[in-house]
Parts: sequence; structure tokens; C-alpha cells
Amino acid sequence: MAYQLGAPHQERITHGIFRYAEEHGPWEIVSSPEGSALALEGLSGWGGDGIIAMLETREQMKLAGKLDCPIVNLTNSRKSSGVPTVASDQRAIGQIAAEHFLERNFRRFGFYGLKEVWYSKERFMGFRNRLLREGCSVSVHETESSLLSDEPWKQDRRQLDEWLAGLSYPTAIFTAHDYRARMVLESCLDLGISVPDQVAVIGVDDDPIVCDFSRPSLTSIRQDGETVGRKAAELLDHLLSGGSVEEDILVAPGELVERDSTRVTAAENPALRQCLDLMEAHHAELIDIAWLVSQLNISRRQLEKLFRNELDKTPNVVLSEIRVERAKILLRDNPDMILREVAAGSGFSESRRLNLVFQRFMGMTPRQYLQQMD
Repeated sequence: MAYQLGAPHQERITHGIFRYAEEHGPWEIVSSPEGSALALEGLSGWGGDGIIAMLETREQMKLAGKLDCPIVNLTNSRKSSGVPTVASDQRAIGQIAAEHFLERNFRRFGFYGLKEVWYSKERFMGFRNRLLREGCSVSVHETESSLLSDEPWKQDRRQLDEWLAGLSYPTAIFTAHDYRARMVLESCLDLGISVPDQVAVIGVDDDPIVCDFSRPSLTSIRQDGETVGRKAAELLDHLLSGGSVEEDILVAPGELVERDSTRVTAAENPALRQCLDLMEAHHAELIDIAWLVSQLNISRRQLEKLFRNELDKTPNVVLSEIRVERAKILLRDNPDMILREVAAGSGFSESRRLNLVFQRFMGMTPRQYLQQMD
């Protein structure tokens, strides 16, 4: 048995493959002497029983057809690979990105994708189709994938800069994957565009090196690589037993992991923007609407009208949403933190109040939220 991987979420996929092999083996798994990735080209004449591979180019797909053993493909970079495939549901990924931006009141959207790459087109379709239901359009900027380019290290920064500079703000941008999202963040920094206030950004894959060390940190949608890997191994086992498959297997994506690149509520009105910034900056303090009004040159009635007209929410609801999101981050990053500390760190007066508001917005208690992540 050989496997060949090359995607940012490959570690999760590998875990799924190995766990299935441990439970249903014994399988002898062959990989490169220098790591997990094994070039498909090196398997010509290999006497193994089956292969799990990421087929990303036409040449790899042609080569796969010449190998005399069952193959399971792990990517939908192409519309049709001619090989049994297990991959993430790409349109569902795009829909998750759209929902996240809509929840944050964005009404202008962009997509930064890859030409002639099927998963990029599918992610865009899921993103655009969800936004069309809200009457929103999407500005699109596409570039050639470095995997398909004769100059793989040459980036289209000039064209990207021109596209970003020509947008109206605030705009929410969904990208084909985390590395392209990081390019957007770098371009915004060079152009003096504020993230997330003017441009909010979402990537795909939740690559921790890219997401945590970008400035600001990058919101990303995690693919469920563990399930992809398990189902790929299960499908290969099925093929080795003489079975067949009629269509590709699509796996629902994992969760969206919010970081600083989308931690904002879009607002056109300067006073509303200022109020939202105050809420974000002081949410962990025991502030209320009276305190916010005292910091702004505006009456409480005017403030409530602004929130109602632009966000269709009250200031109290928005402040509670911000605090619940902060509580979710604390729970995710510090699962052993006691609830009293989570409450204090997210602006709730006591753990009982945290439980009450968290359940109202999330439909579950903080403890149930933690159990769901296990």
C-alpha cells in the first residue's frame, strides 16, 4: 500500500488513513524515505496492491491510469480525474464563508481564486450562490495556480494590489486557500488597507503556521481531513475486495476557526464604527450601553437607531454576541479553564450569566460546546 499527499491538511488526512489501517489491517504502508510524500512517478513497476494519492495535474491523472492497481484520489483539483475520489465538499466550504461574512453585516464581497483549478471554482460557486440569495454580487480576481505555472515562484502581486485598491470598503474577501489569503493580508498591509475594518479575509485549510503567524491572524475554514483519510482508506479497501464506486465521495467541511482577520462587524456609519470598536476593545470589562453613550457624542436613542437601521440589532445584542465569541475562543484555546475565569475574560459578571447568554446564542452550554469539539 502506498500513499502520496501534498495538501496543507495532509497531516489530518494521514491520521485518518493510518487509523483505518490500524483498525482493519494489517496493511503495509509505503512512503518516501525522506517523509510521507511519495512521487507518483516513482511507482511505475511497483508491486504493491493499492495507492492513495493527490492527483493535481493532467499528467498525474494520465500516469495514474497506467498503474496496474486500484487508486483513490484525494483532491478535486480537476472536474473529473477518472479515478475514484474522496474529497471535501467544496461548495459547502464557500457557503460557510458567505454565512460568516453575512453574520458580520458585510454587503460587499470579493473572491481571490485560481484559474483552471476545480476546487477553487467550486468554492467560488458555493460562496457566490449563497450571496446571490441575499441580492449580493461578488468581485472576482483569479490567477494561475503556481502548480500549473511555468514560473511557480512568480506571484501576481501587482495585479492583486490593483484589484484590492479598486474595491469599495468595507469588503469581505474569500480566498481559494490560506496561502492566497496571506497574500491578501500582505497586500493590504503594503497598501495601507485596514484589516478587518476595511477588508475582512477568510482562507481555507486552517494551516496553523499560516493562520497564527499572519498579521493579523487569519480566519480559516478547516477541512475534515481525518474523515477524508478514513473514507479514502475505506474506499481503497473496498476496491481491493473487488468492489466498485459510482461517484465521488464528498465529505462535509469542518468548522470555521475565527481569528482577527474577520473579528469585526461591518459598518458604514462612522459613529457606529466607533461604537463597535469600543465594544471590541472593552468587551471584557463590565461596560454597558450607558458607558458607550458617555464615550460618544451621541444620545442613547440615536445610537439604538443606528444599530437598528444598519445592523437590525440592538446594541445589547451586539455586545452579547462579541462576548460570546470571546468566550468561545477562550474555551477552544484553554479547555481546562474554569467557567468563572472564562466569564471574567469575556465580560460576563459571573459564570451563571455566561451560561445563560451562551445558551441563548449558541443553543448549548459552554460545557456542551467543549464536548462538541472533542
